[in-house]
Amino acid sequence: MAQTLPSYSNSFHSHSMGDDFLEERIRAEDIILGGLGFGEEATLLSISSTKDGFEGTGKWPDGDEFSFTCDDQEELSELEKWALAILLAQQISNAS
Repeated sequence: MAQTLPSYSNSFHSHSMGDDFLEERIRAEDIILGGLGFGEEATLLSISSTKDGFEGTGKWPDGDEFSFTCDDQEELSELEKWALAILLAQQISNAS
């Protein structure tokens, strides 16, 4: 079952370890959503592993939500695999 990721603002603030985590998460979102053809204005709401890949939901700035699916994890680039691992690991740590 997909879990909701916490929302973060892209506003500028002083650099800290939390910022590194935020930057990593934003980059991972951009990689996953961009690889599926969604623009950088889309944000990730949830993502989960499936037998053959992953699925999730996202949101446009106007509030409209969309679903996405990737059924062929074998076709993912190393960068996409990294991004997926970051986002899934974050959900596990948020669920704890």
